[in-house]
Amino acid sequence: YPREKLEIRLASDGSTDATVQRARAYESAGVVVRAFSNRRGKSAVLNNLVPSAHGEIVVLADARQQFDRNAVRALVANFADPSVGAVSGELRGRHLEQIARSKLRGCDGATAIFLEVLA
Repeated sequence: YPREKLEIRLASDGSTDATVQRARAYESAGVVVRAFSNRRGKSAVLNNLVPSAHGEIVVLADARQQFDRNAVRALVANFADPSVGAVSGELRGRHLEQIARSKLRGCDGATAIFLEVLA
């Protein structure tokens, strides 16, 4: 998806591992990192993060998801139809267990929210 049309936000819900430090390494590339000190749950984090989004379309994921290269483009294409109000992707299990192990290695279980906001 065109980089100039993306706004990427990541929030950590009280994580005590290196999640925030690792995410901050991408701030120079435009990623906005928001670290919450107390665990409040995914819905509370989303309630704080989504209103600050600048785009018309919000794509949500958490630490478990890994996007195919064309996933955002495919999701957004559905909004060309004005009767569409929401779109969902499909989680495929080809290497799901391996992805889960590699993604969760080093995480302390705190909810991490990754937002891509499309302008």
